[in-house]
Amino acid sequence: MPAGKSTFLNEFMKFTGLKNIVADSNISYPIFSREEVLKLNPDFIICRKNKNNSVKFLTDVYPEWKDLKAVKFKHVIFVDPDLYFRPGPRFIKALSDLAVKIKKEESR
Repeated sequence: MPAGKSTFLNEFMKFTGLKNIVADSNISYPIFSREEVLKLNPDFIICRKNKNNSVKFLTDVYPEWKDLKAVKFKHVIFVDPDLYFRPGPRFIKALSDLAVKIKKEESR
């Protein structure tokens, strides 16, 4: 589920220089089909950490996503939901963490 323009998750992206593919949505958390994600073809995908934490897991679940730029270049970033998905003082730590992760991915 993407995070729209009125969310604090969108603020992470703005502060780190990423353009949110759903920043124009007036809905905070719009529902997007897998096909819509294919059309938008993001450079990065940011996912919450889970037991699988792998690009392979994404392509096993969504095989059609194998051609997304984010997947091809392995620009899939897994983040700690406790740090990222709770607004408050953790925002600065999460922002710093995301900036480091993006820089690491871009240097690959």
